[in-house]
Amino acid sequence: HTHMELPFMGTTASDDFYTGTAAGLSGGTTSIIDFVIPSPKQPLMDAFREWRGWAEKASSDYGFHVAVTWWDDSVYRDMGTLVHEHGVSSFKHFMAYKNAIMADDEVLVNSFSRSLELGALPTVHAENGELVFQLQK
Repeated sequence: HTHMELPFMGTTASDDFYTGTAAGLSGGTTSIIDFVIPSPKQPLMDAFREWRGWAEKASSDYGFHVAVTWWDDSVYRDMGTLVHEHGVSSFKHFMAYKNAIMADDEVLVNSFSRSLELGALPTVHAENGELVFQLQK
């Protein structure tokens, strides 16, 4: 996957959707899968629309996998909308970055169950988030 225009922990990825996909095309890469990472408590659909707007300038084909970093009924509904209406087929879960985007066990169980219902693939950035947090002190 790619990180085009990714705003993360006070930085932004250097490539936008145009420069990153143009560089990829020059090397023969004709499609990318990029992240959609909602801000804390941001509805998944709002984040998806924001990223899709950035991607309009892409030079190649693109798709998204969407991070699930929190849980409530709106996330459940938005996951269905993303799969059925927008072609999203995978969801990303972070087990790192405590107090930012780390998914706790409740989020993981609920999102994995919903992914199963939808036929979507749950993916994981697997780290021991609590241990990393403690070692960063």
